[in-house]
Amino acid sequence: MKKYYSLGELLKEYRRMNHLSQSDLSIKMNADIRTVQRWEKNETIIKEEKVAELVEETLLPFQLIRNLNANDPIPTYFDFKTQKYSLSELAIDLPDASWYKLKMNAKTDRIRAIDLDYDFEFLMNAMQISEVCHKSMLALLKEALFHLPKVNMLITDELGFYAGFSLVLPISEKAYLDLKSQKIKPDELNETHIVDPDFQEKCIYLSFHLTADSNDNIQYLVGALLEFFDKINEKDYLYCMIENRKDSYHLPEQLGLKEIWNDVSENDFQSFFEGDFKVFLKGA
Repeated sequence: MKKYYSLGELLKEYRRMNHLSQSDLSIKMNADIRTVQRWEKNETIIKEEKVAELVEETLLPFQLIRNLNANDPIPTYFDFKTQKYSLSELAIDLPDASWYKLKMNAKTDRIRAIDLDYDFEFLMNAMQISEVCHKSMLALLKEALFHLPKVNMLITDELGFYAGFSLVLPISEKAYLDLKSQKIKPDELNETHIVDPDFQEKCIYLSFHLTADSNDNIQYLVGALLEFFDKINEKDYLYCMIENRKDSYHLPEQLGLKEIWNDVSENDFQSFFEGDFKVFLKGA
């Protein structure tokens, strides 16, 4: 996670990460290229009416932009890969699982159910799903949300901007076995792999995606997820996840999941975990 001291520094890095020229960004922002140049040179701050547009177009956290878009910027850590920000170096790493258990009953009115009519484009951009896959992904998510709306949720910040989301899929035994044996990847799943959990002898849930822009927002999403499984703790279920973030690699085993396989290369990292939260949640 890198510490940014100015908005101009952040925008230059955003362009580099997304292979955009200043002209590309000016078109994206419907702004004159000279205006973009002044932003990047920190000669002027972005006008308030343009800040919302910048957040929506870039998916950069609003709080991050607000911290840096000031006459006296507040230096802020940010990681483009995880889309996570932090004001303090101490708050960069994800806490241990015990912290999530302690905070499990914390509530916020900033969490709501996903509405694909409004949220689909954001989800596709956030997950970096190519446009050619949008149709199949829409069908997959529609089926999953129909059968399992309670844990498919998103969180917004205090001003209503997207701040994170959780996608959990109720999958068939065949889909689970194919993922476990690495015959298919999660992005190869489709709506035929989704089943109604109410009619399964043993429900199998796949954590398809879970992310947020800060530890506080991750806490609320994980808390809501754990609360759901705490309510079905007497049922027979299996929870699966493919972990591809090194900063959260410690969490699955702490939650009671077992690593089945891992695939580590110089530039990539993936591990498949499965299990349940029964022991972890006992006495919660």
